[in-house]
Amino acid sequence: MVFSIFNKKKDEIARIEFHNGGVNVLESTEDGFKSLVEKILAKEEFYSLQEDYDGAQGRFLMRRVQIVPGAKDFPRVFKEFLEGVGYVVIENRSEIEEKIQRYLNDIPNEDADKKRLMRELPVMNYLEKTALLKKLEEVS
Repeated sequence: MVFSIFNKKKDEIARIEFHNGGVNVLESTEDGFKSLVEKILAKEEFYSLQEDYDGAQGRFLMRRVQIVPGAKDFPRVFKEFLEGVGYVVIENRSEIEEKIQRYLNDIPNEDADKKRLMRELPVMNYLEKTALLKKLEEVS
């Protein structure tokens, strides 16, 4: 799983990958981002809220559960942590972006909407990308 990391100005500053229980900084344009990730992983504890059903009381309870690197939920929790400290984090879905790109290739390069979409595509979240893909499929 690969995430693109953007600053508040929506400039891409890094790409990270979750692989074999770890976090790899694939590339970074911001000095110190890799060391920041290493410090966060070394010092921080990560938590997530989990809903459990208590049969004795007949109700659902929310529990705070510690998530360790390598856990199934760790990419989501780490993403939320980075968002909490001010970064914009987008999961890369290359298969969707490739389909969108194929549709956009049929539109002339001078088209203002195409230029706007090409500029905004990297920072669109999954929902925005799938909605755009569906619209492009409908129009074609």
